[in-house]
Amino acid sequence: MFDTPPPAQIIQASQEVQERYIKEQERLRKRAEEERKRQIDAENRRKLAQTQQLK
Repeated sequence: MFDTPPPAQIIQASQEVQERYIKEQERLRKRAEEERKRQIDAENRRKLAQTQQLK
């Protein structure tokens, strides 16, 4: 029938997939955080430029 790997091998593969998923989620979270900071910085620069023009 089917040639299934031993359970320990299946568990190992599952853990590797989980670790890769967790690392990828962490990378995406950091990227989103950096993008949010860039947007906030750009907004702050824009507001600063506007207040300086009013003076």
